[in-house]
Amino acid sequence: MDERHAGDYELTQLDYESASQQVENAAKFLDQIEQVLHQMRFNDE
Repeated sequence: MDERHAGDYELTQLDYESASQQVENAAKFLDQIEQVLHQMRFNDE
């Protein structure tokens, strides 16, 4: 159990870059959703 546990906390450079990319994609995705919601609200008025 200790071996597996230690492996979980090992963050390589590749893992870090991959995670950063995913966060970036998520942020862009949220921006798009925000724009769509804003347009919908704008069309309602």
